[in-house]
Amino acid sequence: MSGIAAIFNRDGRPADTAVLERMLAAAPYRGRDGFGRITAGPVALGHAMLHATPESLHETQPLADETAAIVLTLDGRVDNRAELIAALKAKGRPPRTDTDAELVLRAYQVWGEEFPRRIIGDFALVIWDGARRRLLCARDPVGVKTFYYYLGPRTFICASEPHQLFADPRVPREPNEGMIGEIAVQMPASREETLMRGVLRLPPCHALSVTSDKFRMWRYYEPDPSLEIRYRTDDEYAEHFRSVFSEAVRCRLRSHGRILADVSGGLDSSSIFCTAQSIVRRGEAVANLEPVSLIRHPDSDERDYIAAVERITGAPVTEVKPAVEDPATLEAQCRHYLDLPDYPNAAMADYDSLIEARPEFRVQLSGVGGDEWLSGSPYAYADLLRGLRIRAIVGRFACDLRQAREDPSIAPLRSFLISGLWPCVPRRVRLAARGVLRARAPHEHPLTREFALRIDLAARVRVEERAPRFPFLSQMDIYRTFTAGWLTHPIEMCERWDAWRGLDGRYPFMDRRVLEFALAIPEEQRMRDGVERIVVRNAMRDILPEEIRTRRVKATYASCYPETLKKAGGARVFNSMETVRRGWFDGPWLAGQYAAMLRLYAARDPRYMIHLRPLWMGFAIELWLKSVFSHPAAAATAPPPPGFAIA
Repeated sequence: MSGIAAIFNRDGRPADTAVLERMLAAAPYRGRDGFGRITAGPVALGHAMLHATPESLHETQPLADETAAIVLTLDGRVDNRAELIAALKAKGRPPRTDTDAELVLRAYQVWGEEFPRRIIGDFALVIWDGARRRLLCARDPVGVKTFYYYLGPRTFICASEPHQLFADPRVPREPNEGMIGEIAVQMPASREETLMRGVLRLPPCHALSVTSDKFRMWRYYEPDPSLEIRYRTDDEYAEHFRSVFSEAVRCRLRSHGRILADVSGGLDSSSIFCTAQSIVRRGEAVANLEPVSLIRHPDSDERDYIAAVERITGAPVTEVKPAVEDPATLEAQCRHYLDLPDYPNAAMADYDSLIEARPEFRVQLSGVGGDEWLSGSPYAYADLLRGLRIRAIVGRFACDLRQAREDPSIAPLRSFLISGLWPCVPRRVRLAARGVLRARAPHEHPLTREFALRIDLAARVRVEERAPRFPFLSQMDIYRTFTAGWLTHPIEMCERWDAWRGLDGRYPFMDRRVLEFALAIPEEQRMRDGVERIVVRNAMRDILPEEIRTRRVKATYASCYPETLKKAGGARVFNSMETVRRGWFDGPWLAGQYAAMLRLYAARDPRYMIHLRPLWMGFAIELWLKSVFSHPAAAATAPPPPGFAIA
């Protein structure tokens, strides 16, 4: 929902309002319902408004308190509204209105720096506290809402999208080689760095404060590792999950406009839509949902599954057509965002035509995040080994072998060795062996060895952050996913996709309460006998069609990658690369990978999918480098990508 921008001149100089205007103008699609701005000496706050809730229709941002000393700009939604209102009234700070911005502003007045952990919802926000001469910023725990900033010796600026920061000429335009390396090998460990040196993101579940002479960042939220949910039967677990999940869906139905609900034949999006329909039928929420689906695609025909959803809900599903992103659009995305283009499977359907013709859509309900918390962890092998549960290990390995016949990316033996045996090796031995194993590891990424050494890639991708101690390694693995850079990046791409189309993207599986539930249940409720998301499947009995509830495979839509690469030039792309000339990428390696992928793809051999990710990252970084740095002046003023229209 909406967008934010802020400038704070730490040396006390008046904020340049022309810079703030350029920042807001750089992302016009975020302000379908107008723009607001407030200037107070060295500070300028901006807001791009999207009316996505009934309360937001009479909301004005930036929002000031009674004294005008505290000012807020918020991109977000408060989901625990009743609880928060009751707590504010108990503290003698009843809200003046029922808007989400008012609740957040009051929460800051009551709890100060501790207020973000009191809010359940998706948010990115900036608060200027004039009395303390302090700018306070925060981002939601999972990072659904985006937040980027630049900290200079005399200034601090922030916005919803990284390219907005370059409206200020003080922000340097330089490639960040270390982050380029992390992304190229598909291991983006850093949650702060971006492809541009000096342009940073506020990590999820973090807050920061800036004054004239101090900068401080802290983590305001941490899941409780001691929390355990234990029942005697599957039905009890299912009932508990159904309650948590239903609330996560219900609070995301708050919209004054029509809700576009993604529905595929898979478990995640179908669970969300069918649950939403049940909530509306019971009168627990008022919402106008329209299910939308890519029903027919070269990789998958979902007609039977979609027909089952239509039968059980009584709601006809609108079909969108398959699409392959045009190379010119990908290049325009790089120039506009100063970032990588969309992933091909994000552009595999022509949503633009539908949304442009239907301005009443304000919200998109999506199954993003369904795999992350509840699909089980390979580190369950280590937990089983530690408990000497040999029969269970054999059974799980047999299931992995069966799945590997369908998905070539699954390597059961490798999984057992890395996620089972290796964690059980004493730490001292692991540290001693790590260097030897790394030296003998095959070359499996597009980087040249010289570049990898120059950026110290091994140190960059080795995550050693302090974490709470969970009883089981499978829980620790979910926690690492929650805090991983490789999760933050694709979520931001999803948010960018929604914002570009003037929509507020909402993802019930990314609800903090769903995460906490997933961390607290035993592994057998996440995966059992090779079946993922056991607790979800049990909870969706009588809500989902049986053919979807018991479905074991999902459509991959992997063909989007080779088709997009072919449309962009195919082998020519990898035979003349600026990234190779700079010494970053190994050109012959990439060309060989492309040739191998193409042979397998032509033969309809599913092993072609193994080559897709390194090829796409190599192509995307090359396109970004040429688009942004070959013509930097054009990139600085690039319009939105083709297909964008403000309703």
